[in-house]
Amino acid sequence: MDPMEPQLLQLLQQQQEQIAQMAAQIQLLQQQPMAAEPVAVPVNVPENGDDIDAKRLRQFLKLNPKKFSAEDKTDPEDWVYQIEVLLQAAQITEEASKLKVIPHVLEKAALVWWRFRAEDAGAKAVTNFREFKEELISQYRQQDPARIARGKLKQLRQTGAASTYADQFSKLNLRAKVPDGEKQYWFMEGLKQDLRTKVEVKHTMKEFENYEHLVRYTIAEDNAMFLAGRSNGKRKNGNKWYGGQASSSGNGNGHASHSNDSAPMEVDTYEHIPKMTPAIKKWLSEEDEVEIEETSLPVEREELDRVDLDLGPLVATWKDTKSANLLVTKGRVGCAVANTLFDTGASVTIASGRFVEKHKFKTRTIEHGPIFRTADGCKHRCEKIMDTARFTAGPYKDTLTNVYVIPGDCPFDLILGKPWFDEKNPEIDFPNNIIKMQHNGETIVFRADYHEQKVLRDAGIISSVEMYAELASGGYINICMMKPVPDDYENYEFDENGHKLDKTGYEKYADEILREFVDVTDPDIPYPVDREVEHEIELEPDAKAVAQQMYRLTFEELAELKKTIIDYLNKGFIRPSKSPFGAPILFVRKKGGALRMCVDYRGLNRITKKNRCPLPRIEDLLDQLAGAKFFTSLDLTSGYHQIKIKEEDIEKTAFRTQFGHFEFLVMPFGLCNAPATFQTLMNTVFREEINHFVLVYLDDIMIFSKTFEDHLRHVRHVFLKLRKQHFYVNKEKCSFFKTKTLLGLATLSLIKVLKLTKARLQQF
Repeated sequence: MDPMEPQLLQLLQQQQEQIAQMAAQIQLLQQQPMAAEPVAVPVNVPENGDDIDAKRLRQFLKLNPKKFSAEDKTDPEDWVYQIEVLLQAAQITEEASKLKVIPHVLEKAALVWWRFRAEDAGAKAVTNFREFKEELISQYRQQDPARIARGKLKQLRQTGAASTYADQFSKLNLRAKVPDGEKQYWFMEGLKQDLRTKVEVKHTMKEFENYEHLVRYTIAEDNAMFLAGRSNGKRKNGNKWYGGQASSSGNGNGHASHSNDSAPMEVDTYEHIPKMTPAIKKWLSEEDEVEIEETSLPVEREELDRVDLDLGPLVATWKDTKSANLLVTKGRVGCAVANTLFDTGASVTIASGRFVEKHKFKTRTIEHGPIFRTADGCKHRCEKIMDTARFTAGPYKDTLTNVYVIPGDCPFDLILGKPWFDEKNPEIDFPNNIIKMQHNGETIVFRADYHEQKVLRDAGIISSVEMYAELASGGYINICMMKPVPDDYENYEFDENGHKLDKTGYEKYADEILREFVDVTDPDIPYPVDREVEHEIELEPDAKAVAQQMYRLTFEELAELKKTIIDYLNKGFIRPSKSPFGAPILFVRKKGGALRMCVDYRGLNRITKKNRCPLPRIEDLLDQLAGAKFFTSLDLTSGYHQIKIKEEDIEKTAFRTQFGHFEFLVMPFGLCNAPATFQTLMNTVFREEINHFVLVYLDDIMIFSKTFEDHLRHVRHVFLKLRKQHFYVNKEKCSFFKTKTLLGLATLSLIKVLKLTKARLQQF
């Protein structure tokens, strides 16, 4: 036998035993049930073996959190706060679980930053979400967020309900961290005019304990004004939206009907309402096993921007409007004449792009502006808006807000749409195109036709020419008394009692000048524009703040003081103050018996460095008049109030009253260097005209010429310069086109004015 055979037999036997064992194992596996297939794991959720964490992470991602890329304008603090809210909603509370969420909510540059931060072996490891929050904000926060928030806070204006405005204000103040007193001031500055007037009266009387008290009162007053307007059949704001299910029936203008007990809500408040997306509804149904009701929600901003807004009969031509009997008028926007249409069919108030560009009105660019659809079916996207516009039509003077600028040209310079009608709720006599409404506590009546606007007289003496114009334009007369006049009637005019007044031919040209420059003679002067000259108050070295005791005032003086303070607050001439300075108030009587408020700045003047800028010599001024035959004198309206105080010197003008501590933003009367500042500005403005055909002494301007043609040209030139520089004159104190026979009177009048001014200066 071969010696290798026993080994081969042994190896063969072992293989047979292994085959038998494998057969037994296969038979055993066939007798056991089949195991379930493993569940597929979503690719965007890491499989970490922790079923609870994976489930909660899926729930978190179903909430569709906004990703932070660091390439847009998303504020990192706001974004982190939103992520923290969603983490809480998904019940992710463990710090380790929160850190696993981070790669899923970052993208682009932010994700690259986090990747290098997590892999940086030399840096301290991030162990909790708070540390991640601090590093992210430190990495991507804007420079000086408090300063940026303060700037936005000062520019914030109320456009809807006071509650919405208060929410926006409080959100900005989280970073601005403005002190309570300053916070109250800026909050009132952004309120609507009618609401601000009521709130400022209470604030002046020091009835608010703090900012929260002010906000509660403002919201309550705004709601009361809204309810009062609704009970009178009107809405105080054209931007209201009423919550709840929208009915299929409308009110004829595209708005859904609503019940009287519906709470008002602003259109822009949809950002505060969470959108019920299908993913959220599905997730809530899976977790809570409840049925989700369908809810009427406001549209998204992108959808809102795509809404077509009707502009009514915008395709008509201006010539057609004269025969179409539309509500049109020649009003004024600022100083520019504007062909204005009153149109209830327009969804918003708009201005022509050509008109805005021609007069260089201040506009603001808006992103994703609304699309306007005109009557001919054309569509125009609006990209600019005028936040405010000063509008005048006859006796009606108002500040329009949110005026959209439609690109290109259109038949009308300005269209007052449905929001204006909702706010003013005017009574309209359509056959005669007469508009009557309440404005600032007064009844305003004016005619809306294509004629230049004039104030309609309730009663009084009118000429036959005026009567014919009234009848021709659709007016009506109940009873009248006629009186014959001489053939040379054109050289006469009558006062309120019907007495004849002589009217020379030169004065006719004066009337034309006043009609052409009606904006320069506006008695309601606005807050002054920025000028190259501002009033400075430079104190002596080592001078200390001066604060004097208040003087006692009578009841009549207290009433006049309160009225003056409210008027100055509304015009923006003064503001509440915390200055260490404080001058007392006193009153002097005018010639007519009325009271005039004066601030006693003698204490401040004693420690002020005197500006020795020379005033013109009266004798030199009179020498310039030699040879002139025509004279016109102009007097500026509250000339000092048309100059700003330098920002760092505002606190030095503070004055103390029984109603609070205030400081001037414009140059007040009584400061020792005020005449020098004003004379410097006037010399700068009329540098080319002085001693040629203009004399200036403080706020008195004398225009002189040798011929009438030159004088008419000179007067127009001065008025054009006053319009360009935004100065305003008091036409009641002006005299026009005086001839050589009145030279002595003009000279004596000028000397009297100069002596009176000099005497006033010596008092200080």
